[in-house]
Amino acid sequence: MVGDMNAHGRIASSTPGRLRLRMYHPKSQPELMRRVKTYLNGRPGIQYVDANHATGSVTIRYDTAKHSHDSVLAMLHDIGVIMRNVMASGGCGLPDTNQCSLAIQITNVISEIDRHIFQTTGGKIDLKIIIPLALGALGIRQILREGVRISDVPGCILLWYAVDVFYRLHQEPQKT
Repeated sequence: MVGDMNAHGRIASSTPGRLRLRMYHPKSQPELMRRVKTYLNGRPGIQYVDANHATGSVTIRYDTAKHSHDSVLAMLHDIGVIMRNVMASGGCGLPDTNQCSLAIQITNVISEIDRHIFQTTGGKIDLKIIIPLALGALGIRQILREGVRISDVPGCILLWYAVDVFYRLHQEPQKT
């Protein structure tokens, strides 16, 4: 248990593999935030934890094959951190729960496609490679078809997106 009494907070957002929490009264509990981060970082299937005691924000990335949203919350509960789910029932914090459930369904479908591609290719190719390559190919095609044409720039934009997406998808989360 962290401290003498339970710590409380709310779920700010939740998508498969990512949970963002807001702690109540974080500035008076910097040790709590450090303990949450230390405890979760030591758990199998927890990929990344960022705890900012100044804002009270805790971001947790976890392996959906090993954990569910509820199992991560249960780990927090084990150390005396209790989270309230004050979000819309769709789970993404948007006012329209139909949009929330649609966003979660789309995320789940894309994750499943990515997992299938990764398994089919023996771990050599995934969507992190396919999407930038596709954007790059479209950019090159557009430039070859219409030239660079600075006034229009769609080919250059697609190439920029290809490089940017590749960089962002292969960037390791910064640990503090």
